[in-house]
Amino acid sequence: MSTSAVGRAGEDFAAARLEKLGWRIVERNWRCGPLELDIIARHKGTLIFVEVKTRSAAGLTRPAEALPPPTRERAARAAAHP
Repeated sequence: MSTSAVGRAGEDFAAARLEKLGWRIVERNWRCGPLELDIIARHKGTLIFVEVKTRSAAGLTRPAEALPPPTRERAARAAAHP
């Protein structure tokens, strides 16, 4: 399976899980120029931005380690975009 296919499968799994938990998926793979958000969801009146990282069991790390600072900064800029 290609890296993009693995990523897409992870995003599909995450979106399905969030919906099962009662979250409403507002948008998937939102893009504006170089900015991208995997999932935008709403739950109990709160808008939530989700970055999905699909990794193999051998590559498991803590969530904070999976997103290096530049990636977190791009996600924050995307979430703040009007």
